[in-house]
Amino acid sequence: MKSRLLVIAGIVVIIISVLVLRTCSTPANKGKLVYEQHCANCHGDKGEGFAMYPPLSNADYLEEHPDAFSCIVQYGLNKEITVNGKVYDQAMPANLDLSATDITNLANYVYGTFSKSGKTFTQEEINEQLENCQLR
Repeated sequence: MKSRLLVIAGIVVIIISVLVLRTCSTPANKGKLVYEQHCANCHGDKGEGFAMYPPLSNADYLEEHPDAFSCIVQYGLNKEITVNGKVYDQAMPANLDLSATDITNLANYVYGTFSKSGKTFTQEEINEQLENCQLR
């Protein structure tokens, strides 16, 4: 009887561990982690932006330029942009260490969390965007 309870308890622990690990490694969670590590310092934890850095939350720029997102993240931005009627000219650094998968997860997190459109991106879309960055 005691050994049976131990076996059942062991199985329950394994099932719970697997479920927790699967939840922690979803693309959305990976995108959030990339955002926290590479974006939140300038764009804010909630995408609210700061005086010199544009918001991402409900940003018209995101809605109007989804095809440029991956290039901006990967190679940075060094030009004036207008977001929600306000002009920003602070350069955004490149993130050359991010993989296309990181950028896909990030794009889906940003658009799923901060955008009204809730647009989603496939890995293929991001790869194509990154291949065409030089053409912009």
